Amino acid sequence: MHAAPHTYAVGTYTEKLAHVAGEGQGIHLISLDTATAQLRLLASANDIPNPSYLCTNRAGTRLYAVSERAHDAALAVYALAPHPHAAPALSLLQVRPLAGADPCHVSLHEDAGLLCVSHYGSGELLCLRTDDAGLPTAAAWAYHGQGSGPVAARQEASHLHCALATSRGIVACDLGTDRITLHAPHGDGAPVRTWTAAPGAGPRHALAHAGRLYVVNELDNTVSAYDPDAPGGGPYATTALPEQAGAAARAAAPAAALPAALHAHPNGRWLYASIRGVDRIALLHLDGAGRPHLAGDYDAGGRTPRDFALSHDGAFLLSAAQDEHRIRVHAIAADSGALQPVGVALALASPACICPIPR
Repeated sequence: MHAAPHTYAVGTYTEKLAHVAGEGQGIHLISLDTATAQLRLLASANDIPNPSYLCTNRAGTRLYAVSERAHDAALAVYALAPHPHAAPALSLLQVRPLAGADPCHVSLHEDAGLLCVSHYGSGELLCLRTDDAGLPTAAAWAYHGQGSGPVAARQEASHLHCALATSRGIVACDLGTDRITLHAPHGDGAPVRTWTAAPGAGPRHALAHAGRLYVVNELDNTVSAYDPDAPGGGPYATTALPEQAGAAARAAAPAAALPAALHAHPNGRWLYASIRGVDRIALLHLDGAGRPHLAGDYDAGGRTPRDFALSHDGAFLLSAAQDEHRIRVHAIAADSGALQPVGVALALASPACICPIPR
């Protein structure tokens, strides 16, 4: 029997911003045929500008998207036809204006009934209550980061880059102040615990995995591991990521290595990180203590791999080449985690986020 295809939502940049010349056309649903490693475009919706980050509910019936803008930002909610029982479709349910600047991440804390929006520009984490239909209602609380960091060009103020729902609460990364904070879902927004990254590290995205917290640091090109049960606030392990591009690119002008996304393989033993500038995907193996060790790095398949996603079965990795305007599929070696490009890349303008749709 032919396996059902895997489905993903892809958010894009549709406008020219300081960090990207967006050419995208909104949100797209795509499918991956695991037998042939081929991607196919299923449906599209172009209701809001710059839907740069997406998330879903556990049932795969709601899709949330932030409209990343310095002014007139917004949050959009879509109904998703449940897969695989109906044809893929996106139906706009709500567009909610956001007062903050540059919302760049959204996550759903479904058990607490909270939708969390991180604002890079205004340094704000906004948590909205959701109703039984999964629609955001009133604001539950907001947290405004304070402070700065040693990298003057990037850390002149707080820059909230992600908020992650975990069993302990909501974990937020502040790239501007080198802090990772924990927030009680039903509190007033004030941090109940703080972890510190190295000065100038620039924590970007967090991952809760196997009882530990992993953070990819954009400014010093590292991945750090934290033990949430240990006293103190610093990481117990930090691993440097590759700073060089592949052999063909080394002759060109050097570019800064800027990590973006961090995800765990379903087998629990490996992490992957995307690195813009050098356009690589790094593979990290976790030892018995949960420390990450660099095990390899691979061509991401295009310029500026802002995000990537792993297939549910762990057999494939899809990388979004933001400035190459395509999605590339890589096969994952079952014994080592090594990546190998397969199939034909799907042309898609300015992809910024790849969000797996629950099966």
